[in-house]
Amino acid sequence: HISNDRKVIMYEQMKAMNIDVNAPVSFDKAQLLCFESFRNSYPDDFIDQAISIYK
Repeated sequence: HISNDRKVIMYEQMKAMNIDVNAPVSFDKAQLLCFESFRNSYPDDFIDQAISIYK
């Protein structure tokens, strides 16, 4: 289950990352989407460090 608030954040981030909600996406891109969607909940340096593992 995804809350309505989380859906709004995810859809906005998907648009920013050019991800089509109806198209397949790679695991790495989906993982980056998840990290980016939590930027408003965690410090930027924490998110940046997590993202650096996948790049």
